[in-house]
Amino acid sequence: MMNSIDTDTIIQSIPLYIGALILIIYAIHCKKNKYEFNSEHVYGIIENCIAITAAIVLILAAYSEVFRRYILEFKIYLAVGGVLIAVMACKSLHRIFSNQYLGGRQTSNNSLFREKKDLLIVVDLQRDFCKDGVLETPNADLIIPSIIDLIRSASSDGCIVVLARDWHPSNHKSYKEQGGPFESHCVQGESGAKFHPQIEDLLKEIPLLKIVDIGSKNTSEDYSAFDDPRLQQIAVDNDFRTIYVVGIALEYCVLSTCLSGLRYNTPVVALKPFIGVFGTDPITIEKGWSTLAKAGVICADNYAPRQRKLA
Repeated sequence: MMNSIDTDTIIQSIPLYIGALILIIYAIHCKKNKYEFNSEHVYGIIENCIAITAAIVLILAAYSEVFRRYILEFKIYLAVGGVLIAVMACKSLHRIFSNQYLGGRQTSNNSLFREKKDLLIVVDLQRDFCKDGVLETPNADLIIPSIIDLIRSASSDGCIVVLARDWHPSNHKSYKEQGGPFESHCVQGESGAKFHPQIEDLLKEIPLLKIVDIGSKNTSEDYSAFDDPRLQQIAVDNDFRTIYVVGIALEYCVLSTCLSGLRYNTPVVALKPFIGVFGTDPITIEKGWSTLAKAGVICADNYAPRQRKLA
């Protein structure tokens, strides 16, 4: 015969039930919307469940004799919750005195537990766009070493780095065979869709770099990295200080990604020395830069997040 579960056990288990339920809902939400399962969110959920439980018990104990006797039973929750509340308070004070509240936009609830970061989006450094590729971009291979140094620098500065890649089905509507303007390129799983060999090596060196896809479905031509819901979620979750964009090519995916980034009310910076240009017509090239500048994108010559200056 099963032993009955006493009231004390049920009450002490409530935060575990709530936390498990929230984690399940979050996991279903991520799977349904194809979002990345963010471990920082999980830690935040656990922290909040423990801290809120501890706070509620302390408040109730001030008014109820019944709950005062639960304080000893809840000593683990109270101890851990107290530490977490203190950590949250210290982080809030740090944000205030570092002018993140007084000097700029207030952080959203999604970024409550972490400092604001910068986002670096590296666009389409793939074999089909490099030397001897189907859509070779002039001098693309010459800017890749500089971009690799930039990625290393950005990562060490605490930026989130995202590699965007064209990742098309074999019948993508941008192909000439389907009535589009381009030769077949960056077909999913084929060699031309792979990153440049130096980028492949970098992925082994920095395995946590995030990858998003451009044009993975055949519903539209898709030039923006923000067409991938995973990058949309990254942008919403982190409330970035600045979005930097580099890669190939100015007239297409770089331009579209920069313009899409403006939707998040965050400064978008196109780093000119790290951006390849597909065409050779000076008028067309100038039109690309002019389009970005008129839309509000900062066209800069240098990346210096530590000094927060753009040259």
